Amino acid sequence: MADDNELLRRYVRDRSDVAFAELVQRHLNLVYSVALRQVGGDAHLARDVVQTVFTALARKAATLVDRPVLGGWLYRSAQFAAIDVVRSERRRRAREELAHAMNEPADNVSEETDWEKLRPALDEAIGELNDADRDAVVLRFFEAKPFGEIGVRLQVTENAARMRVERALEKLHGLLARRGVTSTTAALGIALGSQVGMAAPAGLASAVSGAAIAGTAGSAALWGAFLTMSKIKVGILAAIIGAIAVTGVVEVRANRALSAELNRLRTESVPPARLQKEKQELTSTLGTLSSHRPEAEELARLKTRIAQIKARPAGVSDAGMKPVSEWKNSGWATPEAALETVMWAAATENTEELVANAGFIGEAKAPAEAAFAKLPEVVRLKYGDPSRLLGMVCFGSRGATDDAKARAAYGGTVVAFQVIDTAPAFRGGVGTSVRWWERLATGEEREKKQPFPRDGDRFSLGASTFSPSMWEWVVSQVDPATGELLPRKLPAAPKTKP
Repeated sequence: MADDNELLRRYVRDRSDVAFAELVQRHLNLVYSVALRQVGGDAHLARDVVQTVFTALARKAATLVDRPVLGGWLYRSAQFAAIDVVRSERRRRAREELAHAMNEPADNVSEETDWEKLRPALDEAIGELNDADRDAVVLRFFEAKPFGEIGVRLQVTENAARMRVERALEKLHGLLARRGVTSTTAALGIALGSQVGMAAPAGLASAVSGAAIAGTAGSAALWGAFLTMSKIKVGILAAIIGAIAVTGVVEVRANRALSAELNRLRTESVPPARLQKEKQELTSTLGTLSSHRPEAEELARLKTRIAQIKARPAGVSDAGMKPVSEWKNSGWATPEAALETVMWAAATENTEELVANAGFIGEAKAPAEAAFAKLPEVVRLKYGDPSRLLGMVCFGSRGATDDAKARAAYGGTVVAFQVIDTAPAFRGGVGTSVRWWERLATGEEREKKQPFPRDGDRFSLGASTFSPSMWEWVVSQVDPATGELLPRKLPAAPKTKP
């Protein structure tokens, strides 16, 4: 049986609908169960979240072909999608569920009921695990894989896989304890194994596959926006879309529908602020739908493309841009290889490769070690040395929600790049600066530049100089009582010169 990576390659290479449908069928229950918990048990909203996740999988397939555990990515994506799609709905339902729980008879309380109520907290805690730990939890408890198969998937021995799962379970236990959830690690393992999984409704797989594949042709964004509309907005949009199909007189009929709906809401004593917000959102959506015609899209695309080509530096071309499907771990022997390795690690979310090459080097090691020795013992034990601390601060995960905010702050996902030139970056020839041109998943293109200091016979992301201000910033990113990374303060701190 083909593994997930092979199915993704078939879909990327051959646009195989059969391969994608197999992926959906294989992981549907996982995504649906996560979505259902995140939306408070609403099956309709859960279906919407599932559709969003698999549409994203179809769109990002090329960047995921080498990911060792696809289930971990799908788990986190389901959490993100649920937050984006149903944030307001979840808050309302959470209040209702809390009120209901407080009114339940005391004799109905049991350990199973408690875990049922704590599912959202459990999902949030799993989302805060790093990629390696989350992959281990998903493989063991959500996909019910034996330790031998987990070892093969994670490229470790069976005993190492067992230890990794146990370590991830301990971390999850600690995260839940911070939320006031007291339980043994064994009870947590039982709860994960017996309560989290949930079968998706029959027929959902085929519906999701077709819509997700269609979404890669340009309809995903519009469909995702449509799914997030309230019932009021959906009714009006249905009238608008019908007007486009039948008469083309979009604005006239949309305005009539909007006016009628606003008059109805006023008679029901809806607050004016809400009416104004609804009107603004619907007007914006109307403008999007009105311009969503093939001719307008093609014209806009051509104009954008011409502007991009004019803005490119000399020598940059489509043929010279290396797509994400061809990126690989090229090592750190040259600045250009180091750049591709960084790109590959970011695309595959291999933070360990980045962390391992972002430490203090050369003359910066001694003062960094002296400063590290003054930190609280819990911090020193957790990170081991100042280089590991620096790497984790720069590239370590801060939790699913925080990582998502950081990605948004740093711009879009890079899908292709081309090196423009290199130049000495530091005095004495101890480093090289690489300048490159990159294209984002949104279609935007931009110039970027990164210095790579020399560390012996290789180049790295390390720091070759040490300053008190740099160290003060590094330490400020860590909780001195626990050693855990604190949430990022965006925008990110200014870069310090190595």
